[in-house]
Amino acid sequence: MMRRFSTSAAVLRRSVANAKPLVLRPPIEPRVSDVNVPEDHPLWQFFADQKYMRTSTELNGVGNSWTIPQLRRKSFDDLHTLWYVCLKEWNRLAREQYIVKQWMSRPSEDTFTDDNSLYTETVNKIRESMWRIRHVLAERYHGYREAGQILGEEYPKLLAEFSKEYLEADSNADAEVTGQLERFQFAFFGINPLLEGNFPEPQVLRGLYAVARLKLARYASEQSQVSDVKDVREAFLLFTCEHSPEGVAEAIESILEVRQAEPVEDELETLSQLMLASQQA
Repeated sequence: MMRRFSTSAAVLRRSVANAKPLVLRPPIEPRVSDVNVPEDHPLWQFFADQKYMRTSTELNGVGNSWTIPQLRRKSFDDLHTLWYVCLKEWNRLAREQYIVKQWMSRPSEDTFTDDNSLYTETVNKIRESMWRIRHVLAERYHGYREAGQILGEEYPKLLAEFSKEYLEADSNADAEVTGQLERFQFAFFGINPLLEGNFPEPQVLRGLYAVARLKLARYASEQSQVSDVKDVREAFLLFTCEHSPEGVAEAIESILEVRQAEPVEDELETLSQLMLASQQA
């Protein structure tokens, strides 16, 4: 008796014939309780206190918009933070306001009775605060430009006066003149101690040269190996060294080694690399 091989078609016919009838189950209705959202999910920022909607009582407690005198007392960081706080609140209100409009367009539904005008009023307060933040920043910008023009005209005279006081100060007053030098570099060039928060830009570069030459003249005037600052690497070494004869002496030794290397092609690019290496050290 010859045995037959089953083909795939024959197997499929037998499978279909023996298959049980397909029974469709009712769909599972989605429920809020079935969805677990992490407490730190970014989309929660569009919900005030993680609520779907706020009541009229909660919106009435928002308060007034920020005044210009209040904002003038804030720092740049505070104004920056406040701007984004207002922007996030505006986004929350925009979402809630959209929902209110949807409910108000269905007069047969009485599940929502809040007035849209309350949301509009709150949005206007936020917009007014944001406009005033920009106004205060514009005031500071124009004041900075005007001060820069005045400082540019008076800079040689002011630098000469400070240099005279700094170089003629008694050697026992190093701690005091160190503080004076730090205030000088911040007032004239916006340079923080150890360049914290600064960026490689021409004004910072000019400040490095000015501070380096002052420290070199005060603490190393008697030596003849390094009489001036030739490039940004030398300025950086003197700027970051300790305010003492020993600190400047160590910087001079490093400068003598640097002068054996290739010359600097792009000073701002080199300054960027030096600042990055200093932060990572």
